[in-house]
Amino acid sequence: MIMYNLVELSTWSVSGEVLRNRSDCPWDDPNRRPSHEYRRNFLRYEILANKINALVVPKLLPKKIRKRLDLLKNTLA
Repeated sequence: MIMYNLVELSTWSVSGEVLRNRSDCPWDDPNRRPSHEYRRNFLRYEILANKINALVVPKLLPKKIRKRLDLLKNTLA
């Protein structure tokens, strides 16, 4: 129950347009409020993107790895 509430609280101020991704179910009503699953996935991607951003240090990583991290970061955005 604590984790459920943390997910809900951490995405409380995020707009519904950002949270909703109905591409996998086009038959669904696009105006329906975002479910907990959408909130959880959004939070998961945000945490992953922050970790990737923390890893990208221009001088310390090889160029090939930086390119791969940039590609991954762009796909998450």
